[in-house]
Amino acid sequence: MSLIYFKILGVEAKGVDATSDFTTDAYEFCYSHDWSVSLNELGLVGGPPTYTVEVSNNNTKWYDWDVLSTNAAIQDSVDAPYMSFKYMRIVYSANGTSSGTVDVELDTLNDIPSKR
Repeated sequence: MSLIYFKILGVEAKGVDATSDFTTDAYEFCYSHDWSVSLNELGLVGGPPTYTVEVSNNNTKWYDWDVLSTNAAIQDSVDAPYMSFKYMRIVYSANGTSSGTVDVELDTLNDIPSKR
């Protein structure tokens, strides 16, 4: 297993202000992986915030991964036994959250290196 933090403007998405919407930088996969995405929250008030896993083959045109990963509740993790796209990013919606932070994590279930 390999835990990776998505990045926002090149900075690890740890302790990100949960009161504002954000989109992570694209994460580039070199190989297909078993993967999971989770958002760990601390001190959330209001909301409820949601997130969407988006994928792309060219880092320009983005698609929702699937119906279960579109506007997912922050307490839900999204996973799959493969990655058929080259890029992934997370779109977070605060939905009225008034305080708190989130960490945006990607866990790959094998240790094949990836590009960043």
